[in-house]
Amino acid sequence: MESKIVFYEKQQFRQWWLWLLFLSLFAFLFYKFIIQKDYGTIKNWYDCFPLLLPVIICLLFWFMKMETTIKEDGIYINFSPLLWKIKFYPWQNIENIEVVHYNALLEYGGWGIRLGAYNVSGNKGFKITFKNGDKLLIGTQKPEEIEEILKKIKL
Repeated sequence: MESKIVFYEKQQFRQWWLWLLFLSLFAFLFYKFIIQKDYGTIKNWYDCFPLLLPVIICLLFWFMKMETTIKEDGIYINFSPLLWKIKFYPWQNIENIEVVHYNALLEYGGWGIRLGAYNVSGNKGFKITFKNGDKLLIGTQKPEEIEEILKKIKL
C-alpha cells in the first residue's frame, strides 16, 4: 500500500549568480570564437568538443532538481539526474530531526550532493540524526512547513 505524502518540495539551481557566471562564460566563448575568430587548435569538427563542455554543464544544472518528499513511512530524496535511485530514510532509523540554519560553503563545501548533505540553495534545512549516530542535512526553502510537520510526527 502506498504511503500518504505529507510534504513535497522541488528545488532547482536558479540562483542569479550561477546563471550570471554561465552567461559570462558563454559571452567570453562567443567573443573569442565568433568575434575574434580565434579558433586556436580547432582544425576538425571533433576539436570543438571542449567548447561543448560548458554547454553540457549548463544543461546539467538547468535540468538538475532535488525533490524532498516526506511520507508517513519516512523521508525520500531524489536528486536527479545525479542519483540513480531515490534515497529513502525510514522513521524507525531516525533519532531526531531539527530545522537549522547552516553555511553551505563553510560547513559542507558548497551546494549539491555533499558528504552529509543534500542542498540546492539557501541556508535553511533540516538536520537528521540517525540512531547509529550519522547525520544528514537536507536543504529546504520551506522551513516553517517542515517544523509544523515535525511537530505532528513528534520527532
